[in-house]
Amino acid sequence: MDYLENKLNPYQTIQKFMPNIIDAFTEYYGKENKTLIENKFQNMLLICSLSPETKERCLKENNINDKEKYQKHFEYINKCHQLKKLIHKKYMDKLVDHFKSLFPKEELETYYQKGKITGKMYLYLATRLEIMPAISLFSKENDEILKTSSSKSHQKNAIIASRIDFFKNQNIDLKDDYYSYMNHQDCLNLIPSKDIIDEILDYKEEMETLMYHEYYENLPEYIQNKKLIDKENFLNKNIFKPINLTYDNPYVTPNLKLINKKLVPYPLVNIVFNNYNEYIDKYIIHELNHVYELTLNDNLDYVIGWDSFKDPIISNKETKRPYRLFNEIINDLLAEEITALLHKNNIYMFYPKKEAKIKGGTNYDLIRFLVQDFYNIFKTDIIKSRQGNINYIFNICGEKNFNELNNLINQFMEEDIFKLDQILIDVKRNKNNPGTQKYQHFILKKDQIIQNMLKYKTKNINRKELIL
Repeated sequence: MDYLENKLNPYQTIQKFMPNIIDAFTEYYGKENKTLIENKFQNMLLICSLSPETKERCLKENNINDKEKYQKHFEYINKCHQLKKLIHKKYMDKLVDHFKSLFPKEELETYYQKGKITGKMYLYLATRLEIMPAISLFSKENDEILKTSSSKSHQKNAIIASRIDFFKNQNIDLKDDYYSYMNHQDCLNLIPSKDIIDEILDYKEEMETLMYHEYYENLPEYIQNKKLIDKENFLNKNIFKPINLTYDNPYVTPNLKLINKKLVPYPLVNIVFNNYNEYIDKYIIHELNHVYELTLNDNLDYVIGWDSFKDPIISNKETKRPYRLFNEIINDLLAEEITALLHKNNIYMFYPKKEAKIKGGTNYDLIRFLVQDFYNIFKTDIIKSRQGNINYIFNICGEKNFNELNNLINQFMEEDIFKLDQILIDVKRNKNNPGTQKYQHFILKKDQIIQNMLKYKTKNINRKELIL
């Protein structure tokens, strides 16, 4: 199988394997649900977003020398590069025009005639909109970091070292005495006022945003996907914007369509391929399982598993979604098992068997230790509760217990992601520190909640509302 070709043509690849995907879902959820599965996957709009930059990365990673075989892809990438170059120049011109009073006449002529940025203009604007200019080192934000006692020492040291390098690059060498530089008149003459620095940075950021918006808006891929979406008679039409092409991972946007005079769920499934990696099969199944679980209740709320919310067209009020994180973790565990069935049937869509992975690949792994036992013990009941019937799992394990576990998950995830990652690393290394002690505290709480759930289930097992 040509896995590179599959990656370069993701939409065709997924459509090719859709019968196999439906078979895996049917094997997991039971033959009695096959029609429901097929209907759910028919009542969705599937699109794929693969940026030219990602397409180019795929080709480079595979060391492609056969340009003729992949000619259409190289031509597409080149076409996009030329488009970006033209649009970048348009907004770079606006940036230079806006601040031209700051620069010598010779530098402006060099830019307008040859397109080259030199001298003072280089220090103030850099050569591209995406690059921070050298003077950004002297912004109010960096000054504040140096002044604030709570700032981390490595941040301060990095700013000071970079400022010293800045002056040395301008042929002013006062060794490594930072304060000598900052009190030297030749150095001070190189730095514009803080207000000018901030104005440049703000305007530059604005031009970069506009540049990327126009670039993505004019990409053939965006135009094609936008046409597909516009053809659908969606209730909420404002669901796909140029910025969506910058997302790293696949996502589902619930929507509604009027079919036979009845509003029915009809989600947009955008399989974004900017974060291509060995878990991509699982990522796709994760999103498709959201589609399978998507229902519409009597209040016209979307319900995906245990997570519910209103369409912004129906209500502009922000919906509280207390189970959102818990719901995502459970969905990922279900997706792992469905993907395993797909792979067991020797279906590998984007990576060969020796490279494809299932378990992991998301930040949900940080919280797995609080959810895995609950999932293992109550999996059958969990699945029964995922089609808009959260009360079923409440009745099995107790709503109070369920909410306590949900709160425990949310509390743990309040920490910075990098801190949580370090805690799990330290646990594996059997370290004893505040982070691992916190981990053990959460483990004890989780174990107690699970025990309370089991007691609740045993006590209430014969209640009529538990019998389906």
